Parts: sequence; structure tokens; C-alpha cells
Amino acid sequence: MISIVICTYNRAEILADTLKSFLACERAGIDHEVLVVDNNSQDNTREVVQQFIDRDPTIGYLQESMQGLSHARNRGIRCATGKIIAFVDDDVYFSPNWLTELEETFGDPEVACMGGKSIPLFEDGKPPWLTEDILPVYGSTRSGEASKLMQYPEHPFGLNMAFRREVFETVGLFNPKLGRIGKNLLSNEESELFWRIHRAGLKVAYNPNAIIYHRIPKERATPEWVLRRYYWQGRSEAVMDRIVLGQSRLQILSKLTDKFVTTLRPTLKGVSWTHPKRSYWQLAAMPLSRKISWYYLAGYLQQVFTGILSIRN
Repeated sequence: MISIVICTYNRAEILADTLKSFLACERAGIDHEVLVVDNNSQDNTREVVQQFIDRDPTIGYLQESMQGLSHARNRGIRCATGKIIAFVDDDVYFSPNWLTELEETFGDPEVACMGGKSIPLFEDGKPPWLTEDILPVYGSTRSGEASKLMQYPEHPFGLNMAFRREVFETVGLFNPKLGRIGKNLLSNEESELFWRIHRAGLKVAYNPNAIIYHRIPKERATPEWVLRRYYWQGRSEAVMDRIVLGQSRLQILSKLTDKFVTTLRPTLKGVSWTHPKRSYWQLAAMPLSRKISWYYLAGYLQQVFTGILSIRN
């Protein structure tokens, strides 16, 4: 049995498209279930899921009252009946052979986890300013076209990953200190889980033929959204460094100093400090790639100096 867990929050219309896409997958002969975990949605998510349950009994509905993606995923793990537990986001389209590729990958008994290829699908077209190095914030795995074993820190992305149930029995569940909560962009819950999987010596496979298309609405395809995402990535790194990895204040201060120096040096190069107005416009016109570094650093600083646990507020 393969259990597919889809966590959702206030995106009923998008979720409906995701479920329609799954029903079009090749599923004959594969024992499976789909569990939609509703994380306190205020829209008509429950009614939408019930319409699909009426059409297909392999679909089920769960509710998780603890707010946060990690809580929702953990609820899915506890309620899943499959020996394989897969996770996808609520805003994706499945390739027709996604489920069969998943089953084939776990035909190798040594594979404990797997990730497939995730391709961003920009609903308003890919913006011209968007460079390849930024694509991972939109879920692009960029892991290549060949099957392989992934070596940490490379790991699957949360919108297209799967595990044998024993993995969670060995390393534990998702860490609720990390992962999105409501509309914030806190992350790194997957990195932290795969860090534990790496320490346990478990094998993680990559299958480029298990493809998921990640829908990107036009409101996310903006430089402002990218900068906000990197700001939250900085906060996420600070939480992981202090709480999860247990780094000391001295280690964090040293890392912060290194990041500040490496960010500051290219920014200040070539700025006309003798002409304040010109220097202002030069800084304002810095490329997005450089602004990203500053927003990441700002998030890291914010989390360090306001207190790690304040993230819950």
C-alpha cells in the first residue's frame, strides 16, 4: 500500500485541480490511498474533498487542529496505512506515470526514501528576471536527468518525496519547530529530517521520471515574493542552527560574521561614497541576486536577536 499525503490550508480550488490530476494517473494494480490533511482551513476545503471521496473511495479526509505544516504531515504519517508514505503539495499536477515510478523505485529494498523531479509551472509565464539559481525557491529540484542516490546535503523537496514507514520509526517525525505555519514561509523541516536520515545511514534515491509540476501563481512570480522567501530562509536557518543542530552562541556569531563580510564586500565594491546621492542610487539598483543575500542575512539577524522561539508569535 502507498499512502499519498496532501496537506492543505485555505486553497480549496487549487486542491481540487491537484486531486483531479491525481485521478488521471496510472493507478491500475497499485494499492494506494490519498489522505488530504486539512490544517484548519476556513474555506470550503472539506466540501471539496468530500466531492472527490464520493467519486473515489481511495481518497480520505483528515483534520489537524495544530497549526503548521509539520503538524499536518505528522498527522498524515500517524493515520496512513501504507508501508510507503509519499508527500506532495496541494498545488501540483501529477505526471501520468508518477505513481508507477514511485512503486518501481521502492522495488529496490535498499531504498529508504525517494524524491522525484519537480518542475515549476508559472501560470503567467516565467518572468525574464528569474535566473536558474533562484528556481529552487519555487520547488525546482535541479537534480539532473539520471537516477541516482542523493548525498546529503542534497535531498528531495517536500512537494515530491516518499518514505518507507520504518524511516519515521527510526529517525522520528517532522520537527514542529520548523515548517510553514499559516501564511509565513518558515522552512527547513525537510532539510532537518533528511539530516537525521543521513546520520542514520539510510539510502535516498532520486527518480527523474517521477515528475510533479508545481503551479506558481502570478502573485508569487515577483522579486518581492522572492526576497520575502529568502528573508524567511534566513530565519529558518537560524532556528535550525540554534535549536535543531544545537550550535552555541559563539558558533552562530562566527557564522553571522562570515555571512556579513561575504555579503557586504561585493555590495560596497564600486560604490561612489564621495557622492551620497549617487551611492544611494547605486545601492538601490543592486541586482536581485545581491539583494537576496541581504534579505537572507536580515532574516537570520532578526531571528538571532529577537529570540529563536519568538518564531511562534
